Amino acid sequence: MNRAVSLLMAVCISFTAGLLICIGTYWFVQAYLFPPATLEVRGVLRFQSQPSAPSATGNPPNGYFIESTAIDRFYLEGDLIKTYVGSLVLVKGTISTVCGPDTYPCYPNLLVESVIQVPG
Repeated sequence: MNRAVSLLMAVCISFTAGLLICIGTYWFVQAYLFPPATLEVRGVLRFQSQPSAPSATGNPPNGYFIESTAIDRFYLEGDLIKTYVGSLVLVKGTISTVCGPDTYPCYPNLLVESVIQVPG
C-alpha cells in the first residue's frame, strides 16, 4: 500500500513538473523567439461612434482609427490616443484584428505602444 501511494505521488509530481516546463517553454518561445509583429502607421486619427447606415450589413467597427492608403483603416486600442483625434500622428504598436458588428468586415487593429504627433 505504501509503495502504491509513493508511486502515485511520483506520477502526480512528474506530471505537474512536465506541465509547468511545457507552459514555460511555450511562453519563452512566444515572448522571445517569435514576438508579435510591431507596425508603424501614419495618418490622421479619427473616431467613429456609430455607423453611417445602422441598418446596413458590413458596417465597420466603432472606435479610433487611422485612414491609410495601403488598406482602408487601421483601428487603434489604448489610452494614449484620445488626445490626438483630428491630428496627424505616427503610431507604433502590436498588430491584431478587429471585426465589425456582424463580424464583417475585419480590419487590422494596433495595440498602441507609442504615439507621436507629426507636424504637417
